[in-house]
Amino acid sequence: MRSTAHFDKRLGMVAARLEHLQRVEGYGIDRLELVLLPREEEEDARAHVARRDVELSVHCPLFRDGGWDGYPLLASVFDTDRERQTRSLHLIETELRQAAEWGAGHLVAHLQRSIGILGETNPHGWTTEKAIDAALEVGERAAEASAAAGVSLHIENMMSQPLLCLPEHYVQL
Repeated sequence: MRSTAHFDKRLGMVAARLEHLQRVEGYGIDRLELVLLPREEEEDARAHVARRDVELSVHCPLFRDGGWDGYPLLASVFDTDRERQTRSLHLIETELRQAAEWGAGHLVAHLQRSIGILGETNPHGWTTEKAIDAALEVGERAAEASAAAGVSLHIENMMSQPLLCLPEHYVQL
């Protein structure tokens, strides 16, 4: 059954498959956030989005095969592992350009690796100040990429990194 109602554009849904896009359209919701799409659905998903008047955003990464080893939603602005943090920055930069190609208004990226959920601990020697500095370095580069792509960057908090989780940390950042 297709809904004829259209909801306030502040109400949206996340879609990770073409069938989700079709379902959201049936609900009458005109705001979409795309994440982890299967690459084989790209052409149909693009056509679906192009024919609708939707407010679109992308969650990093857009595609499941976005070039991240392991679970791609672990990419984050802050990570105590410098190599992983650098890979995350490159992924965010790529995703900002890709979001622009899709006509998205913003890209959502995770602020920090969710170590509590993963059962990880922070390496010895890390402080909140060091975490903020590391996040600032990546955040500044991501902000430059955001400006260049013309797509705003929204940072999402996963609330499971004790070095960077309090409101005052965000004010500092």
